[in-house]
Amino acid sequence: MNASTATSTFLDKRWFRVGAIAIVVLVVLSFSIPIFAPLFSDTGNHAAPANTSNTLAVPDFELPTAFGGNLRLSDELARNDTVVLVFYRGFF
Repeated sequence: MNASTATSTFLDKRWFRVGAIAIVVLVVLSFSIPIFAPLFSDTGNHAAPANTSNTLAVPDFELPTAFGGNLRLSDELARNDTVVLVFYRGFF
């Protein structure tokens, strides 16, 4: 056995160096995308739309509550100025 081959490790292999360089390049690119993204975005100097409200018109509906009753959207809007709808996925 040759002494030079007996002491070589996979770190000395060309495929490992190329792979390591490729991984480093991918990591650097993934961290640099958020830094350079504002340079290429088209939202720079445009005027804001006239209606910037976050409201949405929703038709009236009635849903069963967790306590056995029913809840109507129009009733909640009559009691409160703002109603936030949260839909949970799954069962309780």
